[in-house]
Amino acid sequence: VFSYFTQFSPSVEIGSGKNDIFASELARVGIRDRFDGKNLLSRNYKLYGGGARGSKPEADSGEYAEYALSVFDTDSKSVSLCWPKPSYETSYELQVKKDDTEWQTLTNSIPYSNSLITKSGLDPDQKYSFRLRAMNSDGTWGLFTKPTVVKTLKSELRLEAPMALSRSDDWISIVWKDEDENKCDYVVEKMEASGSSMGMGWRRICSTDRRGIRATSLKSGSAYLFRYGKKNGDDIIYSKATQPIPTLHSEWYRNNLGGSLIDNKCGGVSLDELKGKMVLLYFSAHWCPPCRQFTPMLAQFYDKMKAEGKKFEVIFVSLDRDENSFKEYLATMPWFAIPYESPLRQQLAQKMGVQGIPNLKVLSVKDGSVVVDNGVGLLDTSTFNQWESRAFAGYQEDNESSLENKILDEQSVLANPFKTNKETKGRSKPTKESTENTKATTKKDENEKKDDKNEASKTGGTKWVCEGDTCRMVDT
Repeated sequence: VFSYFTQFSPSVEIGSGKNDIFASELARVGIRDRFDGKNLLSRNYKLYGGGARGSKPEADSGEYAEYALSVFDTDSKSVSLCWPKPSYETSYELQVKKDDTEWQTLTNSIPYSNSLITKSGLDPDQKYSFRLRAMNSDGTWGLFTKPTVVKTLKSELRLEAPMALSRSDDWISIVWKDEDENKCDYVVEKMEASGSSMGMGWRRICSTDRRGIRATSLKSGSAYLFRYGKKNGDDIIYSKATQPIPTLHSEWYRNNLGGSLIDNKCGGVSLDELKGKMVLLYFSAHWCPPCRQFTPMLAQFYDKMKAEGKKFEVIFVSLDRDENSFKEYLATMPWFAIPYESPLRQQLAQKMGVQGIPNLKVLSVKDGSVVVDNGVGLLDTSTFNQWESRAFAGYQEDNESSLENKILDEQSVLANPFKTNKETKGRSKPTKESTENTKATTKKDENEKKDDKNEASKTGGTKWVCEGDTCRMVDT
């Protein structure tokens, strides 16, 4: 069983008379049987003459389910299969047959939480047919999938999985090692490892005679599995699959911004909106007068740069004290925000070392690192261009977005890709230097300034004190 896959979908193994299911894995996820309320560990998964007790194998009717049963992996003694999940909670029945024998039910109690299963105890170099069906919402069985024919391998020897060389928010570069010094023909395939897409099976990316590719046009919020196949006459010998590899920026987004953002009307916004763009984090609060003065300036600048076709987004990271103030303030902004209820707001401010607001941090497009510590100050085209040059440093934008892949440069990738584990071998690293821009200065009357000094968010022995053009956190 592919233990690394359990974070996406638990897998079940069916053996030949014993260890029919991995009890430890089911116990970990706490699966319950929806029909009798008992823990699935008490169900009988042993095979009786190749079939589960109480099941009756059916002949091929010629009508099939709309979804397909796909082959995830094969070796000399086992086959792993996957399928997409339906929109309703159900259980599944899996059947197998060898050569011209009748269909035999392996199990009819696969839980809804599973979309990957492994049948072990098979014979090497043999063809097997598998089919699957799901129980309908009314308790009757649906149609079987069209039979999936798979042949086990002759030998236990396998091609090793490829490795990730470098990543960005919409592409992943992989390479592989082959002891054969002759030029060979390969095929490369991918599988999205999230949600129902995992069960859709492998998708061909390209054919190549090189030992590395760049898979492009990937989703910024997803992880992917990869494998390559080596052509051997009319057959293709496939490698082991990689573990799920997340696109680099999506990993940073999920960890620091959460699963989704909201717009100025509190509607949901996908993280895909940030794909390939420079991101600016705007730490601000409605109670902060310098923030309220700078926000309209930033909004005007935002609209101007957008009109010029600039690829960037601003994300409001609120330090407001209540949700109503947050919503009122967000309504004046043309950009996105982290939801007020998300704990990531405060965590991100602490992680970024924000001690004063307003604060505008510019992030690297390549890996999410901070390239401009605080962009509050003079806002003009020249300043924006400086931000862009730093944010896009080390990031290679793929202008051939219509292609499914792009072959990596042979010199940089194939020279010796296994000598180092560095993600960005042969590429320039984004600059780490940060700059302090001249703070925007505004006139305020003495009464307002006096009120500003009393503004404080008193938590944990600190408070916010507003003075001049900045509100800073100080110890009490």
